[in-house]
Amino acid sequence: MMRKNIGATLRENLYTLAFGLPGTGKAVSITTPILTPHGWVAANKIVVGDRLIGRDGEATRVTAVHPQPVKDMHRITFSDGAQVDVCGEHLWQVRHTREQRRARPDECWQVLTTEQIAAHGTANNAGQDCWEIPMLTAPVRFDGTDALPMDAYTLGVWLGDGSSVGTAHPGMGYKSTYKTDHTARITTDLEILRTVGATGLREKPGCWEGRIRIPNSLGLRRKRSYEKFIPAEYLTASPEDRLALLQGLLDTDGHAQNNRSMVQYSTTSEALARGVTELVRSLGGVVTITTKIPTYTYKGEHREGRKAYSVLVKLPPHMAPFRLTRKAEKFRAPTIPLIRRTVTAIEPIGQDASVCFTVDAPDHLFVIDGYIVTHNTAMIEAAFPGLITLEGDGDTTVDDLVGMWAQNPDGTYEWIDGPLVEAAEKGVALFIDEIALIEPKVLAGSVYAAMDGRGRFRVKTNPKRGVIAIEPGFTVIGACNPHAPGARMSEALLSRFSIHLEYTTDYDLAGELGVPPKFIAVAKTLQTKKENKNCRYVPQMRELLAAKTATERYGVDFAAANFISTAPEADRPIVADVVSRQFGSAIAPLRSGDAARAGA
Repeated sequence: MMRKNIGATLRENLYTLAFGLPGTGKAVSITTPILTPHGWVAANKIVVGDRLIGRDGEATRVTAVHPQPVKDMHRITFSDGAQVDVCGEHLWQVRHTREQRRARPDECWQVLTTEQIAAHGTANNAGQDCWEIPMLTAPVRFDGTDALPMDAYTLGVWLGDGSSVGTAHPGMGYKSTYKTDHTARITTDLEILRTVGATGLREKPGCWEGRIRIPNSLGLRRKRSYEKFIPAEYLTASPEDRLALLQGLLDTDGHAQNNRSMVQYSTTSEALARGVTELVRSLGGVVTITTKIPTYTYKGEHREGRKAYSVLVKLPPHMAPFRLTRKAEKFRAPTIPLIRRTVTAIEPIGQDASVCFTVDAPDHLFVIDGYIVTHNTAMIEAAFPGLITLEGDGDTTVDDLVGMWAQNPDGTYEWIDGPLVEAAEKGVALFIDEIALIEPKVLAGSVYAAMDGRGRFRVKTNPKRGVIAIEPGFTVIGACNPHAPGARMSEALLSRFSIHLEYTTDYDLAGELGVPPKFIAVAKTLQTKKENKNCRYVPQMRELLAAKTATERYGVDFAAANFISTAPEADRPIVADVVSRQFGSAIAPLRSGDAARAGA
């Protein structure tokens, strides 16, 4: 319906105000690492204008940052061991594993909250993970442009089979004039030694040995095998260099597994295991890590060896893990997709401060800790594929809507168009979530001028930007909870929107998620009463899911009493009456004594 409201001309547009349910929080813990073109940055350090990494591996601008109040948080664990802490309302693009066999599986994605996934359950009837999240569609491209200190493949080979212990002084024909390099041994296949240009080749039992130069600047001099690591500049190098580094590591310490479509990498260095994990995930692959303590016998004495790390590597089909001929011949690219990440567990972890973002990526996805691809959109956004979103609050300014100056890495400044300007020039919809929380003077100084049908408006804060011509297809959709604290539903705001659309809880979905039918019936009755103006309160999905959890944990009587307590005090008698009628007995709001007796 909203799409049909966009007229052939701007004067025919019917701007839409959707109200009823508060916006989804979409919050991650403030300490969550967020991936940027420069590497990882804590969520509480991200500001508007910063660039994050999207699902396509490219940078996407942050158009809004909204600190959230302390919320109940959940820890989500994925099939490869990655974990992230998010609120119950955080949105995920997911696909049920039963949909993968369809002819067009890419059409089966849906958006669910953390609470909805948890309520449904993370496993199917066979006990297998049933919710899959998206993966990177292309390797991440970082901003690093500096030349690397040494060839990436050669470094990978040396990290696998090289040694610098006992080679502090140049030898084998090298002159001591090299102040930034030192020579190091490398004992491996002759094919590899020739590839990296090693010198002083000599045959040893079962292998060959040569020498290469290792720049001192890498910090790897005199490191033992269990102390080696991948230098930071290589983890943010180009995709080609990162793959070359990984190939060097796998050519030396990796092998194709029995099925020949997966690769296993082994090391005694925890730092190297973490580095390989970072490389693979940044290229769009997945890894799982296992550890073991090897045992051996020395002079009749049973001993334990150093902890060993085994990294199972799954790369996208077009990426070759090996260059070494004998290993490459044993590897076969998978014929079915192996790059999958599924949800294995969701557990509450208490409360924490959180923050949410809006990015301008068309699919609204960005990358967080563990290269997890997550969502930042809401229900209304699904109606418009090219939708641009701004999440409003009491601190939203005119700059947040029309644009601002942002500092580049080199210290210069550039003008970044705001979501209003971008939507107007692209001819797409602008969705302003929680519009009623924005100061009326901010809306008057920005959005209203674009909604009067003249087809143009001026950016007053940057005269050089000139007059913005509005392209056909532009419309504004506002969403708000009119009863939220701080909401300002002014006449000027209401009059700008021709269509007022109230949206409510999806009761069918609530039933599928296991909410007891009596609570759904109560919600429907209250919805009818609200429509007849006999009640203002209607429970939302979160209250229905909370009733399900309370029923399972403390029993239906406790859950029903608590259900009444969550209603606003003015509507509580009406809610109590509806609940009592539905459950067949008089039920009063929950009191502290009731909670104690229930063991809460």
